[in-house]
Amino acid sequence: MEAPCELEREQYTHQTKGTSSQAAGLRPSEQDRNDLQVRGVKPAFNRTFRAPGSIAYTVNSIISPEYFIISLAYLLYNGGRALLTFVLLAPLPGLVCLYWSLGEMMSMAPTAGGQYRFVAENAPKSVAKQLSYVVGWLGVLGWQSFLTAVCFGTGTVIQGLIVLHNPS
Repeated sequence: MEAPCELEREQYTHQTKGTSSQAAGLRPSEQDRNDLQVRGVKPAFNRTFRAPGSIAYTVNSIISPEYFIISLAYLLYNGGRALLTFVLLAPLPGLVCLYWSLGEMMSMAPTAGGQYRFVAENAPKSVAKQLSYVVGWLGVLGWQSFLTAVCFGTGTVIQGLIVLHNPS
């Protein structure tokens, strides 16, 4: 079957050789193989659910409500119900649509790539490479901006603790 875009398939068909997960029989399911074959992609990753990944997912799932409650208290204190509405509730329908569409694209093309891969497969062939490049770099800039915001927030908390315990 013809590939949906002109991207080099070699970068998406990296095969692992002799890994312990292959020796243990952790290979893609038949349904996964069929889905990937329809898209013209060979399976590149094995399904491995180990303790560290499961623990990390569990910790993320457990800590999310507490973080939301802490953020909620901050929003209500600084802006009241209006800030709560515009910061948390107004973007919610857009986020639901965003995640819904990403989930739909992932069900159509179950690959390990990110949004840049979806752009490369669904954009017109004449601009697929350029748009994929731009989307990939926008993702990297988003990650860097997020890290900067986390560092700034952590610094603000540390500064507040210093002022709280040493007022002079």
